[in-house]
Amino acid sequence: MANAIDANFSKGDAIAIDMQMTVNAVIIYLAIVLAGCVVVSIADSFAPKEIATRLRVSDAKGIFTQVLLYLVLSTTLGVKLLTISQFPISLYNITHSA
Repeated sequence: MANAIDANFSKGDAIAIDMQMTVNAVIIYLAIVLAGCVVVSIADSFAPKEIATRLRVSDAKGIFTQVLLYLVLSTTLGVKLLTISQFPISLYNITHSA
């Protein structure tokens, strides 16, 4: 996991996690830290608009989330997400809109 983060992000980049607290979320959290990146923790109860705001404020370069949230963020809020994986829990690169 940390190797995948290393391959796509630079040390110090902010990477968000918007998932329920599961074993996978803990592994992802630790992998982000191990890769030298900053974790942006987002409550899985937040509405899409609140999530988009936190992504912009934190200048997150990526987000680990589930596919459904990806579709909502990318289609309704102008947050461009580039898929890195197609698993139920996916990592997306983010390009913030102006």
